[in-house]
Amino acid sequence: MQFWLKHLPFLYFITLTGANTMITVGHRGASGHVPVNSCDENSRKTTIQRSIDAMEDGSSFMIYPEGTRSKDSYTLASFKTGAFRLSQKSKVDILPLILKGTGVGMPIGGICRPANLEIIIGNPLMVGPKQEDIQRSIDKSKTFMQQHLSVGINNEIDIGKKKK
Repeated sequence: MQFWLKHLPFLYFITLTGANTMITVGHRGASGHVPVNSCDENSRKTTIQRSIDAMEDGSSFMIYPEGTRSKDSYTLASFKTGAFRLSQKSKVDILPLILKGTGVGMPIGGICRPANLEIIIGNPLMVGPKQEDIQRSIDKSKTFMQQHLSVGINNEIDIGKKKK
């Protein structure tokens, strides 16, 4: 099983925090995750290069631009720049994906349960070569994603939102 997991052409960035144990970090590494210590500049640079090398070998990445889950299912937190810097350096497009309904199916601090989910796939986004292109791409992708998250699954407004 480890061989199969290690050779998946689909990798994730994972952020190392105090909550990670050697067991989970070891498992994630064996399954192809690329660890990054976001507080260490050398780790960030090494991660970008390892990621570019992996993409050149045919791997794709799934990177959560917020770096964590949103507090609610309808509002995005600020985006980190890592995915956009990786896109810029590697000259590989970003494909925005939105997975709606996870607040019901995978509540923070709760257990997974059955839920209707919807996946929305945006248009590929190329980050230009200039430094300001990173923020422009962040703003564009976040606006696209936020517009789709403001409505519920299948465009049902405020589905699942708690009544005040």
